Amino acid sequence: MLNDLYSCQQSCILDVDSTLPSVCSIVKFIQGPLKTWVQNITGRVFSNKMTITASQYKFTDRLLCHDDNLHDRSVAFILYLCKDWKKQYGGSLDLFDCDSDNQPKTVVKSIFPTYGSFAFFEVSHNSYHQVAEVLTSKSIRLSINGWYHGEDLPQQAVWQGTIPKLLAPIPLRGKSVDDFVDDTWLNMKTCVQVKSAFEKDLCVSLPKFLKSSVFKGIETALKDSSIVWESCGPANRKRYDVARLSSLPETLTRFLKFIQSKDWFRYLSECTVEISPDVKPLPKCWFEVQRWQPGDYTVLVDNDPLNTSTGLDVHLYFGVEKRPKNNVGGEVFYLGPDRDDDDNLEQAFHLEPENNTSTIIAHIEGMAVLTKYLDHRNKPFFKIFGRYSQSVE
Repeated sequence: MLNDLYSCQQSCILDVDSTLPSVCSIVKFIQGPLKTWVQNITGRVFSNKMTITASQYKFTDRLLCHDDNLHDRSVAFILYLCKDWKKQYGGSLDLFDCDSDNQPKTVVKSIFPTYGSFAFFEVSHNSYHQVAEVLTSKSIRLSINGWYHGEDLPQQAVWQGTIPKLLAPIPLRGKSVDDFVDDTWLNMKTCVQVKSAFEKDLCVSLPKFLKSSVFKGIETALKDSSIVWESCGPANRKRYDVARLSSLPETLTRFLKFIQSKDWFRYLSECTVEISPDVKPLPKCWFEVQRWQPGDYTVLVDNDPLNTSTGLDVHLYFGVEKRPKNNVGGEVFYLGPDRDDDDNLEQAFHLEPENNTSTIIAHIEGMAVLTKYLDHRNKPFFKIFGRYSQSVE
């Protein structure tokens, strides 16, 4: 199963029946005097149920933002066992504050693992935290951790998020598809082949898609210091930057008008499925200019409103430098809507960031999309993403 939340190793449940005397001793301590001490400090009443495991985080391992709120968890705890840990090794326990919607906003406190230290916090609807990426291969972040359990927290309404503003196709004045797209992909015979491949696989990648001069112009414009980049969250769902459209240079504004144009809708119709701007109900689209940097990601969310729509997703990357061969993140995965025997969403599509490659994917209602966490070995890159749909009215 593809894991979107963490990269680390965890032991089985530890208990007093362990054959290791040291493990047996620490479990008795956590279940006995330490439990009483934490209970007195927090004022919470614990049941006899406890969950205790050991965790180790190696190079590039991490645990993304979440709240630990599951069933009857009451207080989370961590006993650090990593000797000579340095701040530059990363691996801090980061605690978030929340916005007006009770969603994680920014890291307000970082606790670095010190050998023999003990950290704990109350589990609540907004106890958002993460374990920052481990940046060293010289040491392992080792801990014993778990939860004291109590009563279930009261149910709370689930935050739904927002749907981007949908845009209608517009006339493309003074320009045409020929001014942007490389001649290779304008040939009628090629378009027929692309359409056939898309109908078979529901996904197609078109390398060297834009004219070289167009691609280089957009790539340069994306690095313009005048662009205002805004963080896209909340952190328990996603983290990357989106450009404020009003701050974009003319080169980018002109390109966005192209990918909103009737000409572009017609081109997509020729190469994929019918989303003609000449047929009612009119198709709509939305798009983002994105910047991806180390530490960015999206995770799977059950109630993401973007998963309820069907349409064409178009990914176009810029500024992607040569990437290490081993897994460094940034890959995009489409899961579902089919599920396996364990009720997990099955992987449908997978794409890697690649310069000037237009990847077009059929997003089917019920699919979920994630972008794997970009570890610190990545260089920043950009993506222009759009979703196009005929049946939106």
